[in-house]
Amino acid sequence: MPRARLWGTSRGFARRSPLPNHACLYVAQLALLGCTSPAASLPLGRAASSVSLAAGARGVPATVEEESKAAGEAALQGQGPPAAESALSAEEERLKREARQALENNDFSRASEALERLVGTPFANEARTLLLRGLPSEALASAERGLEVAPLHSELLLVRGESQLILASADGDAVLLAESLQAFQAAGDSPDAHFGSARALLALGRGGEALASAQRARARKSQSPAQQSSWLPTAESHARTFSRAALAALAAQPTPSDPAADQGPVLSRQELQGLCELALDEERKLQPQDPWAWVALTDFYADLGRPEAALTVCERGLFKHVPRAAELHQRYVAFLAAAGGTRAVVEAYTRFRLEQPQVALGYWMPARARFDEASAQIARDPRSELRAIEGTFARARQLDRSLTLACLHQEALCRTAIGWCHVEFGRLEDAGRVFESTEELFQGASAVRVDGRVRSAREGLEVIAREWAGRDELGQAAKTYLLLHKLDSGKAEWARACGRFQRDHASRLELAAVDASRAGNGKLREERRLAQLRGLAEIPSSLWGTERERDLMRDAAGKLKRRANEAYARSHSAFLAACGADQNDLRSQVDAACVAVYHMGAAWQEAEPSLRQAIESGRARLTEPQLDAETRIALEEAWGDAHQALGFLYLEHRGEPDKAVTWLEASLKIGSAPRLDVERDYLPRARAALAVPRGRPGD
Repeated sequence: MPRARLWGTSRGFARRSPLPNHACLYVAQLALLGCTSPAASLPLGRAASSVSLAAGARGVPATVEEESKAAGEAALQGQGPPAAESALSAEEERLKREARQALENNDFSRASEALERLVGTPFANEARTLLLRGLPSEALASAERGLEVAPLHSELLLVRGESQLILASADGDAVLLAESLQAFQAAGDSPDAHFGSARALLALGRGGEALASAQRARARKSQSPAQQSSWLPTAESHARTFSRAALAALAAQPTPSDPAADQGPVLSRQELQGLCELALDEERKLQPQDPWAWVALTDFYADLGRPEAALTVCERGLFKHVPRAAELHQRYVAFLAAAGGTRAVVEAYTRFRLEQPQVALGYWMPARARFDEASAQIARDPRSELRAIEGTFARARQLDRSLTLACLHQEALCRTAIGWCHVEFGRLEDAGRVFESTEELFQGASAVRVDGRVRSAREGLEVIAREWAGRDELGQAAKTYLLLHKLDSGKAEWARACGRFQRDHASRLELAAVDASRAGNGKLREERRLAQLRGLAEIPSSLWGTERERDLMRDAAGKLKRRANEAYARSHSAFLAACGADQNDLRSQVDAACVAVYHMGAAWQEAEPSLRQAIESGRARLTEPQLDAETRIALEEAWGDAHQALGFLYLEHRGEPDKAVTWLEASLKIGSAPRLDVERDYLPRARAALAVPRGRPGD
C-alpha cells in the first residue's frame, strides 16, 4: 500500500463529531464502571468500541475489530478488563476517573476528550518509540491504527505528521508533504504542532508561512513552563526550526527586481535580518558543539557582505567549539585566502594547530592551499615545497583515518606535480621514476589529475615515452610504454605502442647479441661498435683488448639474446592485448603473428590460424567502398605482411617451399611498398629449394 494512502486525508477529521451519541456513551459508562446491564441489545458504535479498547487494552491490538469485540463482550457480561492487562498507568487511571466523573455528570464533551486520550495514548506511545528508533514507516502505520479509534488524538496526529514529513523529505513526495502539514495543523495549538507545521512549510518552500508558524510556537512555549519540553522526537531543535524559518522568510522577501511576495508576517528586510541574527545566535549558544548554527551564521554574515564578522564566527567556532567541522573549515579558508592569500591561511592554521594539535583538518586545509599555489607554478620547480606538502597530507591521514583516501589522492597529486617539474627541465629518467612511484600509494594513483592544472602521471609517462622515441632511445621508450600498458592494459593505443617498441628494441638487442658474439671471437674490429658493446656489457677499460674482455663479450652475447627473446615475448603479448581491446585491429593481429613466426620458435604453430584469419578478414575489408585512402594503404600493408609471414612459415617451419613461393609471390603484388626481404632472401631460397630434386626412398 502506498505510504501516501495509509490514511484517509482530511475525511477522518470531518466525519468525526466531537460528541458521541448518548447510547454509545452509556455503554462506555458501563464499561468504565464494570457494571452488568441489559444493554446487550444496544448498538456498539465506534465510540463504544473505543471506550472498550481503553478499558481493556494497554498494548496495541492485533486488529481494532477483534479487540473491540472482546472488550465489548467483557463490558456487557460484567467481566471488566482482562486480568493480564489490568495494570494501567497513572495517566490512564486519571483519564479513566475523569471520564467516569464526566459521564456521571452528563458532561459528554469532556468525557469524549478523556476517552479519546485514554484510547489513543498507547498507540501514540508506541508510534513515538518507533520514531525514536528511526522507523518512520512503522510509526506511521501505528499512528494510523490509533487514529481509527481516536481520530482527534493530538499526539497521534503529531506522529502522523512527523512520520509523513520524514518519508516525504526522503522521497520528494509533495502530496505527502501537504498531508503532513494538514496533520500538524489538526494536532492543536501546542508548540510541537506549530513547529511541525513550520518544518512542513519549509519543505514546501513557503518560508513566510513557516516563520509565522514558528512564531506562534514560540509564543505558546513562553506562555507555560509545561510547554518548554518537546514530546515529539524530531531531527532538529525548536530553535533551529525557528532559525531556518527566519532565514527562509528573509530569502523569500520581495526585491525590486522580484516583486512576488511570499505569504507570511509583514516584516521589513531589516527586521527580518535582525530576527535571523538573533535566532542563529540563540541556536549557536544553545548548541555550541553543533556545527550547523556556526555555518549558518557564517553564511548569513557573508550574504550580508560582512566578511570580517563571518571570519570571526568561523574562528571562534573552530578554535573553541567545533574544531572538526569541515564545512566551517572550508569557509574559514575561503575568507582567509580572500583577505591575505595562501600566506594568511598558513599563518592562521599554524595558530589553530597550537589550540587543536590532534585535528587532522588543521593539516589538510593549509596543505590544500599550499598545493594549489605550488602546482600552478611548475615552471619555478617547486619540488621541495611539494615534498613538504605531501608529508603534511600524510600527517593528516595519520590523525584521521576517514581522510585516508582523500589524503592519498592529494599525495599522488603532489608526486605527479614533482614529476612534471622534472619533465619541465628535461630530467626524463627522474620524471619516469617519480610518475611510476605514484602507484605505490594506491592502485590507480597514476591516473589522478587536476583539470587545467596538473595532468596525470600516465599522461606524463606518455610524454616521456615519445621523447625517448624521438631521441632513438628504444630501450627507454620500450620500458616506458610497457609501464603504461601495465597501468592500463585495456587501452589499445598503449598496447600497440608497447608491442612496436618492445619488438624494435628486441631486434636491436638481437643484433647486439650477434655483434657481441663476433667480438668475443675476435671478428669485430670496428671501434665505434666495440665501444657501444662495451657499454652494454659494462666492461671496464682496463680489460679492453684482453682475453678476459672476449670472455665477457661472449657472456654478454648470451644475455643480450635472452633479453631480446624476453622483449619479443612482451611484444607478442602486447599486440594480442591490442587485438582484444580493438577487434578490428588487423595491424596488431598480423604483428602478433609476425613476432611469433619470425622470432619465437615453436609459437609459429599458434600463429598460422591467426594469419589465415587475418588474410580472409583483410580481403573482405578491402572491398568496403567507404575506406579512405590512408586507411586503405595501411590495410593493404598489413594484408601483404600476413601473406609474407605465411610464406616464411611454409619455408622455414613447415618445409614446403612450393606453398611458400605461392604466398611470397602474392605478397609482392600487394601494396606499393617494396619487400626487400622477400625479393632478396625468402623467395630466392624457396625457389632454390624447389629446384633441388627430392630424394627417393633408399637413397
